[in-house]
Amino acid sequence: MAGAVLFGWFQDRFGRRTSLIVTSLACSLSVAICYISDMPPDINAKRGIFFLAKTVQGFSVGGIMVTIQTWLSEVVPTDLRGPLMALLPIFKLIGQL
Repeated sequence: MAGAVLFGWFQDRFGRRTSLIVTSLACSLSVAICYISDMPPDINAKRGIFFLAKTVQGFSVGGIMVTIQTWLSEVVPTDLRGPLMALLPIFKLIGQL
């Protein structure tokens, strides 16, 4: 939720495209950090790095969702808004699978 609030302001200030680029890069970075989080020898360091990466990923996914919903509501014709907005949770679930 905090990412959605933060990037709601961010997209109004800097634009939808910039917001989508920043959130996508942050999400990619968080996945890379999750991937290497098993490298430290100490278990607490592993947990801390993984927690940090998942927190960044949560912010970025919230930002992506709010940016895409706003962008779709502005660009898509009225007749297609409902079906396209309904596809967002479906693709999010497919992405998690």
